[in-house]
Amino acid sequence: YDNEQLAKFANSLLDKHFIWSLGKILRENALIVVSRCIPRKEFRNFVDFLSDLARKQIVKDYTYWLFDYADVSQQPIPYNLFRKNRWIYEHEKHMAKLEEMVRQFQKNS
Repeated sequence: YDNEQLAKFANSLLDKHFIWSLGKILRENALIVVSRCIPRKEFRNFVDFLSDLARKQIVKDYTYWLFDYADVSQQPIPYNLFRKNRWIYEHEKHMAKLEEMVRQFQKNS
């Protein structure tokens, strides 16, 4: 498990629409990967992929946590709206609206 393989794996995640944050753990050959809400099937495929990498000893091991958003209404954006490293809907417009909603919530809290 060398740094070069870890870097290749990390780079392979950079253009994925479901990756929210990616960080290297200092003095360890390990990553922390935080993903956005993704459809169940795609999540299962990703976990299967990680398991396959572990079986091939490309990845030593992995752990994942599921967060329960029971109090939040949500709908993941379909992955097929992300093509050639770009969203094919008005992403900036929707993100701006969401950011404004967050600012209003913070202001009123």
